[in-house]
Amino acid sequence: MSQCPEQPNTFRDPAGVGVGHVFGPTQIKQFIKKNKLSLIVRGHQPPMSGYERIGKYLLTIFSTAGYRVHENIGNMGE
Repeated sequence: MSQCPEQPNTFRDPAGVGVGHVFGPTQIKQFIKKNKLSLIVRGHQPPMSGYERIGKYLLTIFSTAGYRVHENIGNMGE
């Protein structure tokens, strides 16, 4: 998870162009509760192993191996 060093657990737009957010455990728990979810599954960020579980409520998956300059292995749900 990524947090704003100057304001932990707050949303922000790191590039200043209106897209992307840095988030922390507080926002994830708030979003889960507000939307009556049990898990957030997301993509578009390539973890090296093809997937990454962060805490209880967030799972990142990415199926493309060798994406751009990354040495990630990808994951096809196997």
